[in-house]
Amino acid sequence: MNGETVTRRLTVGEAQLYRGCIGNNRRIRALVARMRTVEPKAAELISTEGASG
Repeated sequence: MNGETVTRRLTVGEAQLYRGCIGNNRRIRALVARMRTVEPKAAELISTEGASG
């Protein structure tokens, strides 16, 4: 503690929980990255439809 790295062994249950959380975090980050690439295209389509409609 006090700014130092602390190594700790996890129980099997804790390790499974962390693994699930890490997997969820990766999926969320990938989804957000995908949304960021789609958003400008969607905004352009919306503004184009609004101008023609």
